[in-house]
Amino acid sequence: MDPLNQHHISLMGRLRRTRHGAFAVLLAENFSGAFWRIIVWFCLFAGIWMLQIPQFFGVAGPAVALALFLAGLGYYGWRDARTFRLPNRFAIDRRLEQAGHIRHRPLAALEDKLSAARQPETVALWKLNQENAIGHIGKLRLPRPRPVLAALDRNAFRMLAILIAVVGFIFAGPQALPRVKQGMFPYIFRHQETAASDISLRITPPAYTRQQTIVIQDGRLDKPLQIPEGSMLKAHAGPGWGTPDLTMGKTSRTFRRLENGNWTLETVVTPGDRIVVHRLFMKRADIAYDYVIDRKPEIAVKGGPEKLPKGQWQFDTTLKDDYGVTSLILHMSLDPQTKDAPLGKPVNDSRPVMTQPGTATAMKPVYDMTWHNWAGLPVIVTLEARDHKGQSAVTPPMKLTLPERPFRHPVAQAIIGLRKRLAWTPEASALNVAFSLQDILGKPDCYQGDIVVFLTLRAAASRLMYDPAVKTAEAVIPLLWDIALKIEDGDVSIAARNFREAQQELQKLLNDPKATPEQIATAMEKLRQTMAQYLMESFREMQKRIAENGIEPMSPDELTKIMKPEDIQAFLDQLQAQALTGDKDAARKMLEQLENLTNMMDPSMAKEMPKDMQQMQKAYQELRKLKDEQQALMEQTKKKQSQQKGNGSCKNEGDAQESLQGRLEQIMPEVDEATGSIPQSMQDADKGMRESATALRKDDAQGSLPHQQTVIDKLQQGQQEMSEKMKERMKQMMMMAFGSGNTDPMGRPQDGPGQSMFSGSTVKIPDEAERRRVQEILKTLRQRSGELNRPDYELEYYRRLMRQF
Repeated sequence: MDPLNQHHISLMGRLRRTRHGAFAVLLAENFSGAFWRIIVWFCLFAGIWMLQIPQFFGVAGPAVALALFLAGLGYYGWRDARTFRLPNRFAIDRRLEQAGHIRHRPLAALEDKLSAARQPETVALWKLNQENAIGHIGKLRLPRPRPVLAALDRNAFRMLAILIAVVGFIFAGPQALPRVKQGMFPYIFRHQETAASDISLRITPPAYTRQQTIVIQDGRLDKPLQIPEGSMLKAHAGPGWGTPDLTMGKTSRTFRRLENGNWTLETVVTPGDRIVVHRLFMKRADIAYDYVIDRKPEIAVKGGPEKLPKGQWQFDTTLKDDYGVTSLILHMSLDPQTKDAPLGKPVNDSRPVMTQPGTATAMKPVYDMTWHNWAGLPVIVTLEARDHKGQSAVTPPMKLTLPERPFRHPVAQAIIGLRKRLAWTPEASALNVAFSLQDILGKPDCYQGDIVVFLTLRAAASRLMYDPAVKTAEAVIPLLWDIALKIEDGDVSIAARNFREAQQELQKLLNDPKATPEQIATAMEKLRQTMAQYLMESFREMQKRIAENGIEPMSPDELTKIMKPEDIQAFLDQLQAQALTGDKDAARKMLEQLENLTNMMDPSMAKEMPKDMQQMQKAYQELRKLKDEQQALMEQTKKKQSQQKGNGSCKNEGDAQESLQGRLEQIMPEVDEATGSIPQSMQDADKGMRESATALRKDDAQGSLPHQQTVIDKLQQGQQEMSEKMKERMKQMMMMAFGSGNTDPMGRPQDGPGQSMFSGSTVKIPDEAERRRVQEILKTLRQRSGELNRPDYELEYYRRLMRQF
């Protein structure tokens, strides 16, 4: 073989690499054939240890299993280690030739040496044989491993051992390695597990704290526990000599013996600093803890209440509690210094709230007390915050003048005047009020001939006429208020009030631990009915308000995209399910959402529109004016064109066009600020105005007309686009007020398909943090349910939990 032949060098390099691969294959076959029994033996016992099978045979089980493992390991090691051989060159080459289906042993020919051959023919024949052998190197293939274990283990005992190991690994999970270590060294790990299973403590905080149950197995911790006030402690001790006792602070409790020989104790955690368990005068558990007292809530009101246009109060309030405030109550009473006062009683208006634990929450609740007979008089008002435990905090008394609700309708004003007169002098003015109501009845055109108004006023007048007493006046006064609201606002104000009362009734039942499911179901049915009526009346009033703001009213189909009937039904079904199944916090949170919806949709609030809505409304109105003025300018230009005979001037029209263009340029930045962009139609209108003004400055009236027509069309299009944006923004405001819809990183609403003010599904999809927490809980349950050294009652408890998943 020529050492300088590059082709030969490449082939010999390939031969070396192929021999190395074949060596690895043969080594694996020889190793598995020699030591397979040891590997299978270890897999078998690893699976047994991970499944904790030796523990079924009592204390001696782990020791016997370890002895069998060591005995088998020694026997198979002594027997099989002598059969192991490293692959030699002959076996490697022969395996390569067999894998490449090469005959006549060419690799052996490469190793042959030519002995003292002097004949040229002999040397030539030798070289030809070498070339032929080298040529076979390209046909070599890396051999595939042979299934040697099939012949050695004909009963497939290895598969059973591997199956046991895999099943054990699946059941043990993260405890697989510790269990194998425990099986190989049972006496090293046994003391720790015995201590962990002898005494166990379970501390369950009150549900409203939303804190997890604390489980302690080894009787000690590195740092003190934080135990909330009202937590329950359940202790367990295994069988053994002596009665355990628990000392906690200044109190001491004795365990109770169970039928299976275990000991148990259940008590409320009391103030102290250590939980100590003794048995046979020995300390078996010692836990340091801090007793966390449930503090009273905090409430603060910034300044006095803001008076809204319709007479409501809006308080700038801040609430804070370590576990969250549940109720906000307004107390109102007449100022004691008032000597003469009309009929009326103090008011306690309670509404549900849900604040974040330990976080100051700013709120602006709205209270409408204009219905009270004390309107216009000084009153004393306090706000009270209550937490889950029933603790409360009250603001300092505020001396205020109770606002009166303004009425614009003449008939409503007259009825309110009669109502006030009846409240101040119920007996003396009853007949006069009755006669005045009859006078109103005789003028049906003043109240559009509404039959409900007629019958209510007729009933009120008759009652006052036939029984002019204080109790009659007390019953008629609310009727007069309701009928005045109906004349002023239609049915929406009364529907809103009924809806609020239904919410308050349900909230009281949720706060009452004695409330029955039947009472809650009845309150839910009332809430459904009042909510349906309120939404229907609100839609009618909303259409009127939208039209008054210069926006095209929404169609019923557009409204159902925001408030889908099926989503409302699902929302109320979920609220009822949470109220009946005991999840009162979730039910209160949903009631708070309903409260936000009521405050947002109540037309009597007359809240000021956001700045972007005001800008869009202003732009809409300005575009309409510009379109009308551009239309007038176009008519004037047409007249100028008919009068022009080559010497006419269009200077006045050009100045007017430039003026319109300047006004459009003033609108565009405001539209950009309100919507985030300038519509293309407005940009095209601006361009058309420039071209029209250029033509008019050249006295080209005919050339200006096409540009002016384009401007009119683009202004009309821009006006329509602005109307659509205002409608979309109003939808977003409605959804945001209810806590629904998507928001961008700045908290601004983002529209999208399928949005609704109510969640259309009763299934709550957990976020990533919740999913990780559930997975950790399931992982812990699987782990602990497989630890057979735990007490039987505890294993049964874990298994019951696992059945739910």
